[in-house]
Amino acid sequence: MDANVQRLLNDKLYDKRKVGALELERVIRDLVASKDYNRVEAILEQLCNEYAYAVHQPHARNGGLIGLAAAGIALGSELARYLAKIVPPVLACFTDQDARVRYYACEAMYNIAKVAKGEILIYFNNIFDALCKLGADSELSVKNGAELLDRLVKDIVSESAASYVSVLETEPEYGGPEKDFSEDRPRPPTAFSLQRFIPLLKDRIWVINPFTRQFLVGWITLLDSIPDLEIVTFLPDFLAGLLKFLSDTNKDVQVATQACLNKFLNEIKRISRVKKGLAESKKSREGGKRKREDSVDSGSLHDGLQEGDEIDSQMSGDDDDASAEEDWAEEEAVAVVEYIKKGHGHVNYAAIPSVMYTHPEVAWVGQSEQDLKSQNIPYRIGTFPFSANSRAKTNLDTEGMVKMLADPETDRLLGVHIVGPNAGEMIAEATLALEYGASSEDIARHAGQGHCRPGPNAIAEYGYRRR
Repeated sequence: MDANVQRLLNDKLYDKRKVGALELERVIRDLVASKDYNRVEAILEQLCNEYAYAVHQPHARNGGLIGLAAAGIALGSELARYLAKIVPPVLACFTDQDARVRYYACEAMYNIAKVAKGEILIYFNNIFDALCKLGADSELSVKNGAELLDRLVKDIVSESAASYVSVLETEPEYGGPEKDFSEDRPRPPTAFSLQRFIPLLKDRIWVINPFTRQFLVGWITLLDSIPDLEIVTFLPDFLAGLLKFLSDTNKDVQVATQACLNKFLNEIKRISRVKKGLAESKKSREGGKRKREDSVDSGSLHDGLQEGDEIDSQMSGDDDDASAEEDWAEEEAVAVVEYIKKGHGHVNYAAIPSVMYTHPEVAWVGQSEQDLKSQNIPYRIGTFPFSANSRAKTNLDTEGMVKMLADPETDRLLGVHIVGPNAGEMIAEATLALEYGASSEDIARHAGQGHCRPGPNAIAEYGYRRR
């Protein structure tokens, strides 16, 4: 560093140290612009060893802190590569005996974190541990500085903790080969990790200072509010210590802890309800699967086939519901997330199609004739064979038919069953119709305008018309 900058950073007056820091910031900006990274490294080394680590020279230490903060601001987007050098000396100053040094350490870390953003999460445990102690500091100015830093770190965690990956994990070193993150290689870890944080929380949860307790409850509540972190799964690790907070003499601690525990309790109840609902839906699904197997065995799907039409012997029940299981799993996963976060979720099992990828293909959605008969629900049938479709004839693939089941009074669609080529694709239109409660006439009118002839979907159209 320039001799004048060194002298200013060592001055006992804050204003002069600030002037030195501003000059240092200008110098480092110029060095970064000219890509003189060796000189930047040398300046940072000097700031750390001769200033920030100067334990018995408080003025120099304060100058080192403001100098490191200025360097962090000047480095900008390049800061991530230098955090390993800048952050440790600032963390060391949090435990200094001089209250002013502790305050300036909070100020310096605030400015560094403001520029680094998600990158600072790599040092989250260290910063959290320091703030945990500073929250109970005897000096009011230090507590205020720690509170400002705490707010900033909370904002960064809320925004980035669930997904942020450090640029050091995704970018190559200077002059090094580019890192490969192809599908067969594991994704880089996120900068923040609950697995690394929980042991620290488990240790700190037994504090008795009311300010520190309130600090901990605030962080637990915040982490629980971030959807992708799922701190509730680690609740057994710190619940015993958290329950002790309820007996704290400080009323604010009691209220904050009670609110935090209520949130955990409600979340656990929602998860329990979702699990119960999934278990019940699985039983219902298995019952429905057995009904469909019986339906296939009894030939109810094939009612209306012309004499001589056959289902190929390759058709086997072993693949039954293969695609439907995937659809259920996906929809139920969405419902679980909605239930946890919004208190409600929905899966319409009546509008999930089933497909057997055999030859010919078999697809169905909604209720079968057997289902309707067992429930004494009136219905009427519309059928149309593939053998009457020009496209099927051209492709020499005329085996199969389409069967529609509709309410005789309201004409609302109750079920659709297709045996034939491309049945797995053709069933999608019927699924959409069932989901939105369409009538067979609605579909026939739309199909008359929307289907290209002589495509296979025209077969479905005539089936709707002949209901």
